Amino acid sequence: MIENLNLLKEKFSGSISINENLSKYNWFNLGGPAEMLFKPKNIEQLKEFLIINKSSNNKIHILGAGSNTLFRDGGVKGVTIKLTSGFSEIKIIKNNI
Repeated sequence: MIENLNLLKEKFSGSISINENLSKYNWFNLGGPAEMLFKPKNIEQLKEFLIINKSSNNKIHILGAGSNTLFRDGGVKGVTIKLTSGFSEIKIIKNNI
């Protein structure tokens, strides 16, 4: 059971899906549902989401492009965060960061 579910659904309406079929998010088109799927629109939304979840016991899984990724038919418990194309940029802030 996802902690803070009502708060998360209210705060991130349109970015949260419950029992979303993960087969749509990997190259092999396999797998069951994510208990909760969160698709942040930007880094600020991701940070806010993680801050709210910091005090919860929600297990968090990160999903990028879905290449070479398999999901169990029984699905994934907890929160799956699907990073979209807005997270594809890499920037060097300073040496080694």
